[in-house]
Amino acid sequence: MNIREILSQKDEIYKAHSEDAAEKTALALSDISGGPVSVGNSVVDVVEIGRINNLYGNVNGRISLVKLNVQGKLKGEIFLLPSSKDAEVLTTDLASRRTHGEISEDVKNSVLGEIGNILAATYITAIGKYFGDILMPSVPRLSFLESSGLVQKYISENTDIPSRALMIACDFVVGNGNVRVPFLFLLKPDSIDTFTGKA
Repeated sequence: MNIREILSQKDEIYKAHSEDAAEKTALALSDISGGPVSVGNSVVDVVEIGRINNLYGNVNGRISLVKLNVQGKLKGEIFLLPSSKDAEVLTTDLASRRTHGEISEDVKNSVLGEIGNILAATYITAIGKYFGDILMPSVPRLSFLESSGLVQKYISENTDIPSRALMIACDFVVGNGNVRVPFLFLLKPDSIDTFTGKA
């Protein structure tokens, strides 16, 4: 019996809320890009944590994997990987980032970080309704990686490997406890230029 066949009712409810959150994330993505963005079907899957390398610290149990295939003005894939037992709410404002002339890698990374924040905020604001709790975010931790490690391990099972990845781990205070949830954001090179105003 595979994991899909043994999902609990709670998991199924969580998946349904994840699908709704994925759609809201797609709408936010369209707003961020400044133009129309068409999004393919959202796929929500529950996989064994052993199939994916740990991102940050110890993560146990199952994770809910939300995959958005993005086409149109923005090309790439977004992977949101919150643990099914944790929920977070991240609120952040997207400042205007119109830069003329040559744009450095640091600026590109900064822009990707802000976009990642907005996508994470949209997702966990929507999924947070499932948990019925108000959570207070701390400063997100950003890490920019080439397609290696976790990224390479996961996308080795997929085609059209992107050349750049943004990994975010957010710490949150929930009552008297802290939780951490990772996000994986994969962009094609031309989409990076689109977001930084060069395209």
